Amino acid sequence: MFATVFGQALGILTLPVKSRLYTDFDYAHLLVFVVVTNTITVFSSGRYDILIPSLKEDKDATNMVWLALSFLVSSFLVSFIILFICYHFGLWYDYLEDSIYFVPVFIFLLAHIVSMTIIRISTYILNRIELYNVIATSRILTGILVAVFIIGFGFLNIEEGLVFGTFLGTFLGGFIMCVRAFQKVNWTRPKFSEIKALAIEHKDQFLFTSPNTFFVQFRENFVVTLIERYFGGTVLGSFSFARRLIKQPIILLGSAVGEVYIKKSSKLYNTNPEALRKNAKMLILGMLLISIPMILVLVLFGPQLFAFFFGEKWRFAGKIAYLLSPLIPALLATSPLSYIIVLTKKQRVFMFYGILTNIFIPAAFYVAMYFWPDVTVGFLTLSFAEVLVRIVSTVWIFWFVRVAIQQFKDRIEEEANNPIEDHLLTPTDKE
Repeated sequence: MFATVFGQALGILTLPVKSRLYTDFDYAHLLVFVVVTNTITVFSSGRYDILIPSLKEDKDATNMVWLALSFLVSSFLVSFIILFICYHFGLWYDYLEDSIYFVPVFIFLLAHIVSMTIIRISTYILNRIELYNVIATSRILTGILVAVFIIGFGFLNIEEGLVFGTFLGTFLGGFIMCVRAFQKVNWTRPKFSEIKALAIEHKDQFLFTSPNTFFVQFRENFVVTLIERYFGGTVLGSFSFARRLIKQPIILLGSAVGEVYIKKSSKLYNTNPEALRKNAKMLILGMLLISIPMILVLVLFGPQLFAFFFGEKWRFAGKIAYLLSPLIPALLATSPLSYIIVLTKKQRVFMFYGILTNIFIPAAFYVAMYFWPDVTVGFLTLSFAEVLVRIVSTVWIFWFVRVAIQQFKDRIEEEANNPIEDHLLTPTDKE
């Protein structure tokens, strides 16, 4: 866990340097690039990769890797066609360039999508076999390389250095982890019938989790568009910078805790769901206690701290940061719990809730902007809409666990009431 924390903390420690090398428009470009790639990567593995740690049989896990890679090939071909059309006809955001470091932007996007998907699959493979040290080492290396490339490109005044440095550092940092992960897979010749059966058995993961994740990215796209429309590129860049800083504690702690929690919750769900509920409560309480000092610092000294550490031009980003500060406990406390939805196989039910909430949040932001086109009103509305959604989803997740506990008790009681007495079996039965 220390190594993962170190890798992510490096991003925060180098922000004072990066903030002086890049402008708010550079961060606007980075935000749009991330939103576009994240939207496409929703379907790049069919979301089947998240099931790799929870499967009981190694053979099924291997077939699940084949299934995720098959989706990657298919999504690559579809994405190539879509991105080529967008590139050819200029159907881009105003803040996304036609080329990055002399590479056509659609080729650059495709490379980033493929690399991120393979890194994600590799992470779940290593999570299954509990090689957390390899994941952590990769995070350290990624953090160092991203920081070095971004700062280096900034000093060299390379156009889109923020975007290109992020991509190159992430790719090289994850490469060794991917090699190690795929070496650990017990590769066998894929059988189409087995992979098809596995895909049908877990079809809810693709049919309901993927659309839900897509609507999350739709929300991100819509919010970015609204901010650009009402406030312009300067505010969008400040929002991007502030949000990245807000999300750093979430990535810092959430990823480290989440990797362990996924494996632990899988075991508890099958053996002791009551302990799973207690574990989830302790996780939420711990994360809330950690987030309180962060909120107080941003609310009391946000603009001043941003101006001091990152430069006077980022003072306004500090104001946006304290307006977004309610997101810290909401995201930090609830993000790891989302895996319980997969364990309880409630993706179908949760998809409809996800669609509604991902329409509700940008709709609330749009209504606030339409009647009160003010930065404070807009970002506070965005924050509290997200907090409300997270609270409701957490209550719902605990209800799923409650149902699982009752089902577990019923199964134990049924087994106790219907024992198979060995002395009552005939010799033929025993054979």
